[in-house]
Amino acid sequence: MEDAGVYVLRCRVHVRAWRLLRRCSPSLRLAGRPLVHGRRVAAWKKVMSKYADMKFWEKKYQEKDPITLKMVESYDWYVDAEDLAMLVDSYLMGKFGAKILIPGCGNSLLPRVLYKMGYKNLFCIDFCAPLIHQLQQRDGDMEGSEHFIMDATNLTMFPNNFFDAVIDKACLDAVMSGDNSVDGAHDMLEEVSRTLAVGGMYLSVSYAPSEARFPHMKKPMFNWTVGLSSLSAGVDNDITYNVYVCTKTEAHPQAGLEPPTPPKEERKELKELTTGGKTVDQGFKLI
Repeated sequence: MEDAGVYVLRCRVHVRAWRLLRRCSPSLRLAGRPLVHGRRVAAWKKVMSKYADMKFWEKKYQEKDPITLKMVESYDWYVDAEDLAMLVDSYLMGKFGAKILIPGCGNSLLPRVLYKMGYKNLFCIDFCAPLIHQLQQRDGDMEGSEHFIMDATNLTMFPNNFFDAVIDKACLDAVMSGDNSVDGAHDMLEEVSRTLAVGGMYLSVSYAPSEARFPHMKKPMFNWTVGLSSLSAGVDNDITYNVYVCTKTEAHPQAGLEPPTPPKEERKELKELTTGGKTVDQGFKLI
C-alpha cells in the first residue's frame, strides 16, 4: 500500500493533467461540453461505451502505475472511500451486523474503510476476474468479507430480501454506458430490489442528473422510495455527485419467482424518454 501523501499528490497531478488535456484536445473536450445531435454525440457514446466492456476493465486492472511502475492496488472513482463510508454509516447508524453488497466494487478502498468502522459482513462483486483475484489477496485479512466474480445484473446466487444495504459507486453509471443501457439498468435495479431486505437501502453515487435516473429507479415494481442527496469531491471540492438513496418499503412483488421482463414497448419508451438527444451521457464520467 502506497504512502497516503504520495497517493494524494498523484491524484492531484492526475486531475490537473486531465483538465489541461481536456482544454487542449478536441476529443477530450467532449467530456466537458453539452451534448448536441451529430458527430459529437456519436463520439461521446463511443468514448463512454468502453466502461461497460469487460475487456476494458480486465486490461485496466492489470496496468501498472506510470509513476511507481507498480500494480495499482486501489483507486476510488468519483469520491473518496472515507467520505462515502461516513455517509453509509450515517444511514446504517452503527448496525454493524448489516449485510452489505458492493456491486462493481473495483479496487476501491471502501470495503476496507467500512470494515475498519465495524461493518464486517461485506459482499464485494465485480465481473472482472483478474480484479477479484487481486482483491482476495489484498483483502485477505478481512475475515468475514467475501469477493465474487459476478455481474451486477445477475445476482441469482443471493436469495430474496438478503442484504441490508447495497452501495453502488459508479456501477450503475458503467452499466448505462453500454449499448444496452436501458435493459442493463432495469436488470441491475431489478436484482438489487429483489435481494434488498425490507427497510434496506440502495445507495447509488452517480454523476447523472435526476432526469436521467429517476425514470429507471422510480418504477413501482421496485417497491422503494427514492431520495436524492449529494457528495463533493475534487481537489477543491469543486465536483458534486448525486447520491440516490432508495429505501425498500415492502417485499419485492416477484419474491421467490423469476423477475419479470418488461415488454419491449415499455423499454423503447423509456429509452426515448431518457435519451432523446438530451441526456445521452447517462453512463460513466471521466474526471
